[in-house]
Amino acid sequence: MPVNFSALQHLLHNRDAAGLCAALAGWFGPNGRIAEMVRFAISEAWNPEQVPAVDAMEAAFLRQIGALHAHGAFRAGRGGWSAERAIRTAPRSLDPLARDEGPAGWSVPQVLNFLLLREIPRRARAAVVATVRDEALGLVEWVAHYRVLGFERIFVYTNHNSDGTDALLDCLARHGLVRVIHNEIDLRYSPQRKAYAHALQCLPDLYECAWAFFVDADEFYVPASGWSIDGLLDGAERAFPAHPPAGVLVDWRWYVSGARFEYAPGLVQERFRHFQPHGGFKSMVRLGEAVSMRQVHYPEPLPGGFLVDSDLTPLEKGDIWAKPASSGQGGYLNHYWSKSFEEFSIKKARGDTLAANAHGEWARTFDQFFTWNGAETASNLSPQPEALLRRVTAEHDRIMALPEVAGHVAHARALLPEMLARFEAAGGLRHIYDTLRQRGP
Repeated sequence: MPVNFSALQHLLHNRDAAGLCAALAGWFGPNGRIAEMVRFAISEAWNPEQVPAVDAMEAAFLRQIGALHAHGAFRAGRGGWSAERAIRTAPRSLDPLARDEGPAGWSVPQVLNFLLLREIPRRARAAVVATVRDEALGLVEWVAHYRVLGFERIFVYTNHNSDGTDALLDCLARHGLVRVIHNEIDLRYSPQRKAYAHALQCLPDLYECAWAFFVDADEFYVPASGWSIDGLLDGAERAFPAHPPAGVLVDWRWYVSGARFEYAPGLVQERFRHFQPHGGFKSMVRLGEAVSMRQVHYPEPLPGGFLVDSDLTPLEKGDIWAKPASSGQGGYLNHYWSKSFEEFSIKKARGDTLAANAHGEWARTFDQFFTWNGAETASNLSPQPEALLRRVTAEHDRIMALPEVAGHVAHARALLPEMLARFEAAGGLRHIYDTLRQRGP
């Protein structure tokens, strides 16, 4: 029988300890610790030592419940989570979040934590959540783009970087542009799945937003008009006023590079202006209505929740991956997957590391750069709208002028030859490219 989260939320909201204990006992079975955890969760007495934990995960969620109360997260008129939390850590003790079985795998403290997060008042409309690794070359443009669209908060998870991404992100965080979570992880776990589960369960300041777009650093949302996120969200909320969808799926537009070899400085959205059809999408998620992002591309809604595509057409749960392409009335997510061969080699190296740690789905071959790429022709020319690009360029230049930002970007560019040299044992990157290029288009 599906868990009735609405009933649980009502009980917690009304601080009905007896009712909440009975409901949780019906879910988890008789457990003498449920009563003490419920008392802890609904009281202002926030010392986590009063509820002994049985493992590190349980201890982490009990600490967070205590911190929510200590911070006054539910009090009206409070000003929101401060900038002092702009840089934080997702510790290895939370690595099991990457297994993400949804609520079926939650502990009692996780359930109580989720219910409490949903009590946090909304103070912003939309956030972005992303995971990045070795993305320093294009990060400033990506941040500028989402700021221009009106996303009020940008949360970035980062792990195992070698190109200066960490230092650049910390610098951007100190300027108040992003909130960084350093994901300390054993790579036998999926960094992305851990990050997404951590975002939904461990970021109270994310829950101050109504919506969150889960995207990658090579994905740029382009609204159909207005150059703002408001059109997509207004449409979803107007179309379903009683109960908006748990997620809006936005289709990819797959931008190709003509299989060019060399990286060149400049905005990604100016360097690559041609796209070809390609299936795939990412999701704008209504926070508090999603219990998991284990599918990565779309959320698992609460029981009774539903998903729509960007045309606002409701989707059947079993047909998500087979859904027809949208008309684009809600905009597209421009995906710059390949870029140049030099940039692709950095993506491949990231995938090789994950594949070596039992994540074969991230393995990339050099052949894929050509097979998933395409020619740049007059028929597939689709540059970014000039009005949007001007705004992004202006914001990019403003960020680059902030103290230390340009220096971090220059450092990342200076590291590029060293990062490309890792392929010298295979004859060098140019040799690999020329050999594969000779085999076909």
